Amino acid sequence: MSTTTDSAAVKRLKNKVEKQATQISSLQGRVSELVDNLTLLSNDVKNFKAAVAGEMNQLFDKVD
Repeated sequence: MSTTTDSAAVKRLKNKVEKQATQISSLQGRVSELVDNLTLLSNDVKNFKAAVAGEMNQLFDKVD
């Protein structure tokens, strides 16, 4: 009886580990996607700042 119970417990644990491995893989993909998005957003902000700075310089040059 003990062996059957142990086998059932081992089977449940193996299933749980497989499910967790799938979830971890999914989360790793999502984190990777978020890192890519953050990099793009950071570059967009940098370009926006440069564009605003350039326009501000043009405005100040026209005022002078």
